[in-house]
Amino acid sequence: MARKKAPRRTNIAQESLERARREANGQLYVPPAPRPESAPIRSGKAPVTEVRKTTVEDLAAEYAYVLTDLRNMGTLALALFAALIVASFIL
Repeated sequence: MARKKAPRRTNIAQESLERARREANGQLYVPPAPRPESAPIRSGKAPVTEVRKTTVEDLAAEYAYVLTDLRNMGTLALALFAALIVASFIL
């Protein structure tokens, strides 16, 4: 016997879902009344305390290996290109 599936639950807010259903039926959207000042809105996210600016020196220190890798790949590409040219004369 097949197992019954649990009803699907959406991962969006109920208010947004209701608004989408109303708009799909052709009804106009009426925004809800604003909350009073005594009831703060909690989003569940931690407050952002400090934004640190990244400097060129920080990036250069962190990604120094990239220049080395690019130089190595360029050298390898030139060597393989030269090998192709030599192989075209031989073969």
